[in-house]
Amino acid sequence: MYLGSTVQARLDDAIRDVASGLSPVVGEEFFRSLVLLLGDAMGVEHVFVAELDYVDHDRANLVALCSHGRLSNALTLSLGGGVSQVVLDQGSLSIVTRVREEFPDDDMLAALEAESFVGRRLPDAGGISMGLLGVAHGSPLPDPSFIESLMGTFAGRVAAELERRRQEDVLRSNELRLRSIVESAPVCIHEIDPAGRFLSINAEAARQVGNMYADEIIGQPYLDFVAPWDQKRVSDLIAQACEGRACQFEYTSVVDGRARVFSASLVPLGDEDGQVTKLLGYSQDITAQKTSEQQLVHRAEHDSLTDLPNRGLFMDRLRSGIARAKRNNQPLALLFVDLNDFKPVNDQHGHQTGDRLLRVVAQRLMAAVREVDTVARVGGDEFAVILEAITDAEDAAAVAVKIAECIGEPFSIDSHTLSIGASTGIAIYPGDGEGVSSLLQHADAEMYRAKRAGGPIPGAISANGSRRGA
Repeated sequence: MYLGSTVQARLDDAIRDVASGLSPVVGEEFFRSLVLLLGDAMGVEHVFVAELDYVDHDRANLVALCSHGRLSNALTLSLGGGVSQVVLDQGSLSIVTRVREEFPDDDMLAALEAESFVGRRLPDAGGISMGLLGVAHGSPLPDPSFIESLMGTFAGRVAAELERRRQEDVLRSNELRLRSIVESAPVCIHEIDPAGRFLSINAEAARQVGNMYADEIIGQPYLDFVAPWDQKRVSDLIAQACEGRACQFEYTSVVDGRARVFSASLVPLGDEDGQVTKLLGYSQDITAQKTSEQQLVHRAEHDSLTDLPNRGLFMDRLRSGIARAKRNNQPLALLFVDLNDFKPVNDQHGHQTGDRLLRVVAQRLMAAVREVDTVARVGGDEFAVILEAITDAEDAAAVAVKIAECIGEPFSIDSHTLSIGASTGIAIYPGDGEGVSSLLQHADAEMYRAKRAGGPIPGAISANGSRRGA
């Protein structure tokens, strides 16, 4: 379009003035400044920017309006059959005069008492309509070529700002949605800086560490919420994550005086240069799960009647004990204890009384040995004892005597006074065997010899507690 030197010079001046006025402003201020500057430069009564509704594209919402040199928001845009719809369909529209005669049902033109109108479509980077830039004037359009050229010059910039505005709205909406999800999540979600301090934390995390508020936790060291015995390990894992390696782990936290177990993960987040700027953390209280697992393991490894280790756990501990004895060059003793006269108790008083008697026997056996020793129930009325880190066979013999004596004391069960005894066979590592099988066979054989014999037997203890043999 040829404008002539005078009009072109005027256009150049207007472009510089508008561009200069827009250069320091962004966001919503950009649109407000734009309509004011364009209205002044073009000498028209009304300049507006409108945006298509995100959901209902048959509607347009006012972004900014300059009316008679002042900002206003008193404008409703209708698309169906109006000038705005034509602009969106055709890309542009310019009606110098009598615009309301061509569009008698356009409420916007009526509200502005417009006689003339110029509009430009505002597309996004993909060419999809986002809105329009419009000019309305109460008399025939002054200098249409100048106005159309000035609008065309800035339409691209307005479209770019409108698209950026939309993107910010989407990001803001997504951020709010994400924040809502994070805040309502039933797991602990937090961020920590490379120094190990909390940058952010959601409500669930604040609750689980002791019913605190997020503001009370932000800025505090992550390790302050880790039990002392786990702090060194977790500190090493934080350092690993800060080097760019994600990690998963479990740790204990003491909450309101109680130990709680958490399953956690740390994911490094970096900048454009790949430098880790913070860690995104997830954690969940798994105390109930761990307790349940421990209970299951305990039930699998312990006798349901006496709560002593069962045969399976006993065998594991015997293998481990032999390995330690070999490594430390120390003897280990294995004692097999078989109750005497237990069957008559069952026959005369019933199995319930017999079960109660076995529980008390278990308690007496536990009291007869050290905490580090193992007492297990390996059969109906058969028990086994593992004595680690003993000095010699005499230590084992002394324990066997103590066992025989404590079992020989009368039991008061269900208003009955019951008397039983115990026969004990002893096997010493490594003299009586260096492997599990050989020690088991030796102790078992010694126990049966003690049971059959009524006299002295080396390595065995009689029912009444006296040492058999020299």
